[in-house]
Amino acid sequence: MDTPFGRLSGGPRDACLQEIPKVTPQWIMLVTDTEFQQDEASALRKSGAWGKIYELKSKGDRHTVVNEADINNWVPRRQMIHSGV
Repeated sequence: MDTPFGRLSGGPRDACLQEIPKVTPQWIMLVTDTEFQQDEASALRKSGAWGKIYELKSKGDRHTVVNEADINNWVPRRQMIHSGV
């Protein structure tokens, strides 16, 4: 699912996190740093359906680094972009 929570408010978002793991044995979510925060991470941990987390970080023009995160200690955080302004 690519940006599954982009246009969902809190209630429907919570329902998705509770129900989707019940209807499929495996799913991949692609989320942005603004749509998947502490509440969503907590709900998914409680479901027991949390397998792996990979963070993608841009390292300049056309270069992305992929890091596997520890699911038990991972804390979602918004990525800040620093400009030269």
